[in-house]
Amino acid sequence: VGSEMCIRDRSVDDKGQYFIDRGTTPTPKEQLAAAFSAAVTKNPDVILAVDASKDVDYGTVIQAIDIAKEAKIKKIGFNTEVKNTNGGQ
Repeated sequence: VGSEMCIRDRSVDDKGQYFIDRGTTPTPKEQLAAAFSAAVTKNPDVILAVDASKDVDYGTVIQAIDIAKEAKIKKIGFNTEVKNTNGGQ
């Protein structure tokens, strides 16, 4: 893990699975703490970048952030979707 660790919440299913570092294999919520702790061990200044679709439940994102804080991730950022408001032009 480099200086940034990504959680991509666009594909959270009803089991609460997350995708870490833009991987294609889901990571269950129960495994996030271990993944976050490993990232902090490798780089204490790791940044968690949360990439959440507008369709993802707010509570799902907050749970991941809470787990990240418990794992001592100090910096958390958000990638956002930009909505096209000019009619596709």
